[in-house]
Amino acid sequence: LVSAAAVVSAIAPNDLRCVVSTWLLNVGYSLELVPLVVKIAAINRLMSAAKNLKRIKLGRSFLFGIVAALTGVVVVYMILWTAIDPPSKADGYTLTNRQTDSGNTVVLISHFCESGSKFWMLVAVGVQ
Repeated sequence: LVSAAAVVSAIAPNDLRCVVSTWLLNVGYSLELVPLVVKIAAINRLMSAAKNLKRIKLGRSFLFGIVAALTGVVVVYMILWTAIDPPSKADGYTLTNRQTDSGNTVVLISHFCESGSKFWMLVAVGVQ
């Protein structure tokens, strides 16, 4: 999903592509990183129990449940973000020192995706 987000982000943005790339990126990273963290936590729990000579039970369904719950939190967050302040196409203008042959100043125009508030992206990046 993260690779698909990179492909969608490489195409000239519009409002739909902005939302799709944000969803693919955030849900993709969650499906990539959450199982890794859950696995490391399970190994840590297993090693801690071994130090105390205790036996623990770590079932696959328990581990899958944790992954599903944490990914579900990300999906709910993405639903709120999309409903309240969806990412949309924005334009940026940069004035350069170059001039055309006719004496006009060159202005660089860039297109990117952005929400009305930086809060959404900060939380998404901070959690991951």
